Amino acid sequence: MKKVLFLLVVFVIVSGLILKGTFGYFSDDETSAGSTFSAWQIVTVTLLNDGFEGDPWDDKWDANGTIDWVQTSGEYHSGSYSALFHKDDTSLTSDDLDASRAASITVSFWFRPHDLQAGSMFVQLYDGTTYDSWYNLMDYPGTQKDTWCYFSEDVTDSQYFRSDFRLRFDGSGLGKDFWLDDVLITIEQ
Repeated sequence: MKKVLFLLVVFVIVSGLILKGTFGYFSDDETSAGSTFSAWQIVTVTLLNDGFEGDPWDDKWDANGTIDWVQTSGEYHSGSYSALFHKDDTSLTSDDLDASRAASITVSFWFRPHDLQAGSMFVQLYDGTTYDSWYNLMDYPGTQKDTWCYFSEDVTDSQYFRSDFRLRFDGSGLGKDFWLDDVLITIEQ
């Protein structure tokens, strides 16, 4: 009799698995707040957060070329200082930032152009060989003369997801002053 009962239980279990049925004996109606599992968790990592307040003020911008921009207290978005581009200056390039694990990169900052007709101030990204012009800030939506303007854009092109990611502000064609403040670069990984 025990053999028959055992075979009957095995038959019911195997039949249930084959037919993908649900049986009352094996149901688990318990729920737990800790039982959820997420296969992906997005983590935001800050690579650069600079308001040009430190000493030296260009500590995060001095490893990839000579800096001819200056720190100024004459105009600033927050804090007491900003970085100033004079009409004869060239570019301001960030130190290498490790964006190799990025799924996207967010670049944001505040800028204040003195004259919109004075030329171009390009935001450029390093692709491993050259600096690619990404935006001309003089044409960026919402840009106004002598006003602090906000820039925020995402980089989704994987060619920039590098261990030596760099952001450059190239004003070699700009004939007037330009202020930069509160640069923030984050990645989602």
